[in-house]
Amino acid sequence: MREICIDNGGTLTDICVFEGEKVFYTKTLTTPYDLSDCFISGLRKVSGVIYGQEDVERLLSETASIRYSTTQGTNALVQRKGPRIGLVVSGDFDIHELTANSAQRELFATIVGERLARVSADEMTGLISSSSVSEVATDLMSSGADRLAICLAGPGYAKAERSFAATYQVGFPQHLLGTIPYTLSHEIAGDAVAARRIWTTLFNAFLHNPMERFLVSAQRRLADSKSASPLLIFRNDGGTARVSKTAAIKTYSSGPRGGLEAMAAASAQRGYRRAVSIDVGGTSSDFGLVEGGTIRTAPRGAIERVPVSLAMSDIVSVGIGGGSIIRVEEGAIKVGPQSVGSVPGPACFGLGGQQATITDVALALGIIDPGSFFGGEMILDVTRSRAAIDAHVGGLLGLETTAAALRMKDVWTECLAASLNEHVTPNGDAILFAFGGAGPLLMSAVAAAAGYRSVFIPRMAAVFSAYGIGHAGLTQSYELS
Repeated sequence: MREICIDNGGTLTDICVFEGEKVFYTKTLTTPYDLSDCFISGLRKVSGVIYGQEDVERLLSETASIRYSTTQGTNALVQRKGPRIGLVVSGDFDIHELTANSAQRELFATIVGERLARVSADEMTGLISSSSVSEVATDLMSSGADRLAICLAGPGYAKAERSFAATYQVGFPQHLLGTIPYTLSHEIAGDAVAARRIWTTLFNAFLHNPMERFLVSAQRRLADSKSASPLLIFRNDGGTARVSKTAAIKTYSSGPRGGLEAMAAASAQRGYRRAVSIDVGGTSSDFGLVEGGTIRTAPRGAIERVPVSLAMSDIVSVGIGGGSIIRVEEGAIKVGPQSVGSVPGPACFGLGGQQATITDVALALGIIDPGSFFGGEMILDVTRSRAAIDAHVGGLLGLETTAAALRMKDVWTECLAASLNEHVTPNGDAILFAFGGAGPLLMSAVAAAAGYRSVFIPRMAAVFSAYGIGHAGLTQSYELS
């Protein structure tokens, strides 16, 4: 039986099919308007690679399971695109515990902002009154909250959160227009440290909606294709489990973790003692570390340097990728974190994009062959690239196209190298693994700027994370405090 591994990125989605010692692989454009479209088109495309003609039903009938990872959550957080969360905390909770440093303050302002309310449980019963629930829920909905995060503190926090939920369900039943969903912090993590548990819940609430919409749609379309194969979610702790056993926060950086699994296997095979990953996608780049064949994982991890309650591999994501928008601000060239994604994509895609990206720069400089890009399935338009460079950089700085493109290349390279060294301590003995859709692009220059002497580009660099998912096991962990 075959094993299908899929890594969904912001611009491209990668598919690997394992059949014994054979590996079949391909890529397809990500469809952000409906991720189940690129999910199914990827299966259709890889079935053509295997059989010589598209036959999804046959492929699924011969498949033991489908493993799926995604960078959608990572990209949403990097670009700060997500729902408006309404946070409910205990009346005596010190909110400064959530905003102790600049990273926390910036994230809190983005995810919660002014949508904060307090409730207090009865000292005798530990319950929350219906009037308190109605008041805070109404206020948060009126302030524009899309989802509520109920995150109480104190020894009886779980009981108080259940009390809030029971009352909320009576006053705001799901069938009423305007009612919004909620998340209880004790159901996300059994962590007695309130601030860490609250941040975990906020991240999960921020990522939940888009993941839920995709997974419901994907499972329905698999059923329409007569699939009996379970859809499994590859997580950021290196485990794989069913959809119903996976919280949305565990999908954060799950794609890059797949790359680390493959890098750990390659490092062990080749005897590399310290390997640093730089996984460059269309929207973001992800850095990780393997030492002594082991992926560095923390039992209490962090997201963008904000501590969370769950185990996570030590992966850092930055908003620099092949589709990051390059523009001029206050006379200087800036890169990202905004990205053109796959739709409309870089200007050279010819899909309506007008912004300049490093993909356009590489095409204008002759680094990318316009006829062989994406296996020859997408012919790139160098005229559009040059026009975007002139409009957004060259014309503003008084540079002709080639000079502007060279300056943009240098800035993109320097930004990526600086970010790498900011998050991974340089080491002269380390080897830099470059993979992802844009991983090999300009990587020698990035490595030189970051102080690395050796770069390893895998043969399957373009689908390395999807390939790595096949090296992971099936696991599920539980925690009780």
